[in-house]
Amino acid sequence: MIIVGNVPKEKQEYFDSMIKPHLIERIKYVGTVNDEQKKYWLGNSFAFLMPFIWNEPFGIVMAEAIACGTPVLGFPKRSVPEVIDNGVNGFICNNVDEMFNSAYIMYKINRTKVREIAVKKFSNNFISEED
Repeated sequence: MIIVGNVPKEKQEYFDSMIKPHLIERIKYVGTVNDEQKKYWLGNSFAFLMPFIWNEPFGIVMAEAIACGTPVLGFPKRSVPEVIDNGVNGFICNNVDEMFNSAYIMYKINRTKVREIAVKKFSNNFISEED
């Protein structure tokens, strides 16, 4: 597991006590990344986890993930149901157990289809059959 993103100052204590102790060789914290690095991590990920429990108005990173062909696992908060077509470009999960179990069937998601959905939903471009 790769954790990417910034840790706000007001959350540093939580990160240090609840996340950092669990970082091992197989669970890494990369930190803040630039756009090129974000494309790399999203494009090479098995899935993007969106375990937000607050009402995120619109998680642009979900659109970025599916634009890279990476399916998203998220809770049914605010924009997640707008972005995720359940079972097609990711899974909408009601709890952590569902998210965990959905990861086991992620192989059923067609990454080309995930990218096509992103283009249709979030772009003024389209993918033709020749592309």
